[in-house]
Amino acid sequence: MVSASLSSKNAASLRSRAEQRLAVHSKAPPQPSGLEEALRLQHELQVHQVELEVQNEELREAQTRLNTLLEEYSILYELAPVGYLQLDANGIICRANARAVALLGREVSALVGLAFGRLLMPASQPLFQNYFKGLQANGQPEPCEVEVQHAKAASTWISLESSTTMGKNDHRLTFVDVTQARQLSRLLKEHQAQLETLVLERTRDLEQRNADYAELYNHAPCGYHSLDSQGLITNMNDNELQMLGFTREEVVGRMNIRDLFSEASRQQFERDFPTFLEMGETRNVELVLKRKDGSEFPVLVSVNSQYDAQGNFIQSFSTVVDDAVRFQAQANQRARQEELERLVVERTKTVRRLAFEATLLEERERRAIAHELHDNLGQLLYSAKLKTQVLLDVEVTEAQVALGRQLEDLLRSAILAVRSLTTKLSPPTIEGLSFPAVLQTVVEELKQGFGLEVLLEDDRAPKAVDPSLATFFYRAVRELLINVAKHSGHCTARVRTYLQGQTLCVEVEDPGPGIEDLKVVMNRTSTHGLSIIRERITQMGGDLSSRRVPHKGWVITLRVPFPPKEEEVQP
Repeated sequence: MVSASLSSKNAASLRSRAEQRLAVHSKAPPQPSGLEEALRLQHELQVHQVELEVQNEELREAQTRLNTLLEEYSILYELAPVGYLQLDANGIICRANARAVALLGREVSALVGLAFGRLLMPASQPLFQNYFKGLQANGQPEPCEVEVQHAKAASTWISLESSTTMGKNDHRLTFVDVTQARQLSRLLKEHQAQLETLVLERTRDLEQRNADYAELYNHAPCGYHSLDSQGLITNMNDNELQMLGFTREEVVGRMNIRDLFSEASRQQFERDFPTFLEMGETRNVELVLKRKDGSEFPVLVSVNSQYDAQGNFIQSFSTVVDDAVRFQAQANQRARQEELERLVVERTKTVRRLAFEATLLEERERRAIAHELHDNLGQLLYSAKLKTQVLLDVEVTEAQVALGRQLEDLLRSAILAVRSLTTKLSPPTIEGLSFPAVLQTVVEELKQGFGLEVLLEDDRAPKAVDPSLATFFYRAVRELLINVAKHSGHCTARVRTYLQGQTLCVEVEDPGPGIEDLKVVMNRTSTHGLSIIRERITQMGGDLSSRRVPHKGWVITLRVPFPPKEEEVQP
C-alpha cells in the first residue's frame, strides 16, 4: 500500500508538472463547445507527451548519477586498502581488486577462473574449506588466517576477516595482509615467553630471598619487632617470641608493646615515645621486658622508623638484644671492682700502717742512736777530756803541753759534735713530755732563738701520742715556725692542736702574706724542709695543706691518723 501510494503521488506530481509546462507553451484561445471533446483528447495526449519527456530527462539524470557512483565505487573497489575477491559457488574467482592482485602475487587474468583454494599452501587449504562451507551455510563464518603461495616472492599470510553473500551462488571475500602482524605476534610471543621465563626465575629468586630473609629475620641472634604509631605490635620474629615465651598469634596484632614492659620501662616508654615519633631513631636504650610467666629480663633496644612521602609515620623497626649476660657481666665487674677497691683500701691501710711503723721505728732508732752517742761515745769523750786535763796538770814539757791543748780542743769539738748530733737525732728536751708540752718546748725555743711570740692553743682532748710521732711534730712545727720567723715579717704566730675524729691535726697560722701555691713552693730547692715534712706525713697516711684565712693570713695544717700507743706498735 505504501508503494502504491507513492506511485500515485509521483504520477500526480508528474501530471501537474506536465500541465504547467503545456500551459506555458500553449496560447490557444477558447473554442466552441462542439470541439471541447476533441480538444480535451488533444490536451491529454499533449500532457502525456510532456510526461514522457520529463521522465526521459529524469532517467538521463539518474543515469548520469549512476555512472558517477559506479565510477566512484570502482575506484574505491580497486584502490581499497584491503583485498576483495568475488567467488562463485565452487570457490572460483570471478573478480579481484588491485589490492587482492598485489597480495596474491598474480595478474587479474591469471586469477579469474582459478579456484581460490589452489592459491593456498597445503596446510591452509582445509582451513579455507571449512571457512567457505560456513560462508555458504550462514554467510557469517568465523574469521581465519591462511597462507597464500606467492608467485614472485615468499608466501603471504592473509586474514579472511569479513565476507558478504551477494547471491546464492555468488560470494565476496574481504582479506588483509597479516604477515607482518604474525611476525610481530611471533616475536611478541617469543619475548613474552622469555619474559615469563625471566619472571619465573626472578620469582623463584625473590621467593628464595624472601625465604632467606625470613630465616634470617626469625632466627637472627637478636629479637626484631615492628610497631605502629600507637605502639601496637605489627610483627615480631621467632627469636624475640622465644625470649618472651609467647606465640605469634598471641602477640602480633593483639598486644601493645606497653604490655611487655616493666613498670619503670613503661613509664620511660610513655615519656620518650612521642619524641621518638618525631626523631625516628634511637640507639641502645636500656629497658626491661616481662616474659609470659611474669619474670623480667634486661634488654638493649635500637629503633629506626619508616615514613611515607608526606612524612607520616608508618611503622618502626626495632632490634632487641638480651642484655642479661652484659648485665650480669657488669654486676660481676662491679663486684670485682668493689673487691679490688676493698683490697686496695686494705693494702693502702697496710702500706700506711707499715709506713707509719717504719717512721716510728726510724724515730726509735734515732733515739736509740742518740742515747748510744750520749751515754757511750759522749761519756768516753768527756772522760778522755778529763784525763787530758789531768795530764796537763802534771809537769811536762812545753811541747807536751801544746800537744795536750790541741788534744783537749779536739775532744771539746768532738763532744760538741756528739751533743749536736744527739739533739738532731732526738731532742733531749722533749724526753718524757706530753704532746702539748712538746709543742710548748718548740714555742719557748723560737721565742729565745728568734724572738717569735707564739700562741699555743689545744682542745684539751687526751692525746696519747707516741714519742716518735711527738718527735716528728716537734721537728715539723719547729721548721714551720722558723719559716714564719724568717719570711713572714711578723713576730707573732699561732699553733693550734685538736682531734678531728681519728685524725690528729696541728695548725700553724702565719699572719704574713703566706705562700702563693703549695705545689710551686714544694718544687723549689730552698724548701727542702717542707718537702721532707710532706714526705714523712704522707708515709704516715696523713696530708699537708694550706689555706688563706681572711684577715688572719695563711694556715698550714698537718693531719696524721691518730696512732696507736707505743706498746701496741710491733717493732
